[in-house]
Amino acid sequence: MTALKNKQKKYQRICWQVVNTPGIFVRLPEMVREIKKIAGKKKIALSIRTNNLADVDALFSAGADEIGLSIDAIDPEEFKKIKGGDGAVFKNFVLRVADKYPGKIATHLIIGLGETEKQAVELARELQEHKVIIALFAFTPVKGSGLEFNRPPDIHSYRRIQIALHLIRNNLAREFSFNKNGQIADFGYNKNALLAILKNSNVFETSGCSDCNRPYYNERAGDEELYNYPQKCDGRVIEKMMEELLIKS
Repeated sequence: MTALKNKQKKYQRICWQVVNTPGIFVRLPEMVREIKKIAGKKKIALSIRTNNLADVDALFSAGADEIGLSIDAIDPEEFKKIKGGDGAVFKNFVLRVADKYPGKIATHLIIGLGETEKQAVELARELQEHKVIIALFAFTPVKGSGLEFNRPPDIHSYRRIQIALHLIRNNLAREFSFNKNGQIADFGYNKNALLAILKNSNVFETSGCSDCNRPYYNERAGDEELYNYPQKCDGRVIEKMMEELLIKS
């Protein structure tokens, strides 16, 4: 608490990744209130797991600025296997909460959990319509976990979804076309027009919560190419990436 008070110029926001334990939603609002007194106008963001609107209401009333309700697995069957429960029901809960708190609800989408690019795009469009903040990540195998032997997503596929998300969140999306494998075959722009949009953008930068550009969330230090970069990429880098990722239908 002392460090939060004395180092306010050193940070922009306070981010909590909350693990569900007995009584956590009783204690959490009080903890938020206490930190809000010390942190003042600094943003408080919490990532929680709940399907109870009252939990969200209590945290916003206590002073939270953003709340994350992570969908993670885009494909409904994979959601059921990995997270448990009905993915469509949870998605609708996220949308309902987002309608009540527009621009203050975030979710994580993890690419590489059995979804198609088409599924990712369709979900991103729906979330954007309800003003949900979307944080995009690549699946990363973790040793000792149940998915440790699964492979990360193809980098070119991930790039196409990053581009689609950039167009969607900036109201630049046109009608995308997809091939028989559900891959994005066309963004609705010719190559030069698309490059002009992306060349000076943050399209490949870490996306999601405000004031967060964390590197190496999806990678290991030393990897030649990052899924999410901590800053804008040079226009020449973006042009080279596009040469490699565009596919034919």
